[in-house]
This record gives sequence, structure tokens and C-alpha cells, in this order.
Amino acid sequence: MVISSQALFHFTKRVDDIFQVFERGFSARYCLEDFSGFFGEAGSSKWQWALAMVCFCDLPLSQLGEHVHFYGCYGIGMTKEWGIASGINPVLYLHPRSDLAAHILPKVKGGVGAGHPELHGDYLELLRYIKPYEGYVDIDGKVHHKRFYDEKEWRWVPQPAPHLLTREEYLNSKRNEAAHRKLAEIGRLFFKPEDVKYIIVAKEAEKLPVINRLEAIYTNAGTDTLKLLASKLISVEQIRSDF
Repeated sequence: MVISSQALFHFTKRVDDIFQVFERGFSARYCLEDFSGFFGEAGSSKWQWALAMVCFCDLPLSQLGEHVHFYGCYGIGMTKEWGIASGINPVLYLHPRSDLAAHILPKVKGGVGAGHPELHGDYLELLRYIKPYEGYVDIDGKVHHKRFYDEKEWRWVPQPAPHLLTREEYLNSKRNEAAHRKLAEIGRLFFKPEDVKYIIVAKEAEKLPVINRLEAIYTNAGTDTLKLLASKLISVEQIRSDF
């Protein structure tokens, strides 16, 4: 049984977001991460920070069912060779009682808690790639328990890495919008059509409209490019039926 994919998948809930990726590249967004369980204060907003990233998963098509249920049925699967060349890296999954967590996290806690600027060095860089082994996630206003380890997440972090946001800053619409405007200047990850391995839509009936939209985006690229992209289309309906 295949347990890893040769593609890195990025999913969203709206098909228009996929077209934006083809038009502008992948756009980094601030994502709120909960590290409170590492510090013995589960649920405390003090240890919840928003980090700038683009997220991918390394799952074979046959294991995408639950993932698309949570994160959306529209996705792009990029070749893993492109991902590695672009600096995308698997996250480091930690559980609070591990020896590694005991070594790393007190330094992170001390830096954030005291406002030490040295946190914006090696340990902050490491923090950007740390994910709890399991925890809770808010999806569409509902809190779900998830074993994040099962998602096999890879991340791209813009460089130079943007500052993190506190939970309060992230939830403040003005601060959030300002942070994303600044992020837009550096937070783009680009690719060529040949780097695309899959284009995923929810239903078979959506394939033709997607091809028509791609034709408009790549109007000057030639028919070969459009044929290449059209050959990458697959639907969640087909995945659930055939894999």
C-alpha cells in the first residue's frame, strides 16, 4: 500500500481560490496555531499564535477523503520535486511529553513570555515548522479533535519570515488585513504549468467549466499548455469511486 504521494496537495473550499493560484501563485496566509497544550495551559490564548505559511499535505489520492471533508474539495497537486526545490518542508510533529519537546519548548516559552528578541532567530524558525501531534481545530465555527499527524503536512514559509501575530492581533480585522497586505509583498510561491500533477474539483460536472476558465487564464500560452492542464483534472467524486 502506498503511504506517501508523489504530489503535494493544497486544498480550499472555493473553486475561485484555485483560479487565483493559477493567476497569482500560491499566497501565504496567516494561520492560527495552538501551542497551549505544550505549555500545560490547554486552550489558553496566550500560547496561540498566527504564522504565515502555505500548507500542503503528502497523502495519496486514496487517503484524501477525510482531508477534503475538513479543508475543501478543490485542490492543486504539485510535483514533489517542485515542492522540494521551492523549499517546502514536512512539519515536525511533537507531543508534550517527548524529550525533544522538553528541550525545545522551554526556550520558545521563555522567549515569547518575556518578549525576548532572540526568539526571532533559530527557535522561531523552528516554531514555524512545529505542529502538535494532536489537538483541536476550528472548522466553520465547530471545534474538532484531530490527530494532525495523520495529515502529513508540508509547509512553505516566506523568507524573510514575517513576524507572528498574537491571537488578539489575528482576530482584530484591521490588524489582520494590514498584516496580509504586507505579506502580499513577499508571500508568493510561483510555479509553471508542468509543475502541476493534479487539479481537483468536487464534481465531474465541474471539469469543463474549469477548463474554460483555465483557457482564459492561459490564453497566450498555446493549446499544448491547456491540453496539459486539462489532463490533470480529477474530481473528488472519481477519487471516492475509483481509489
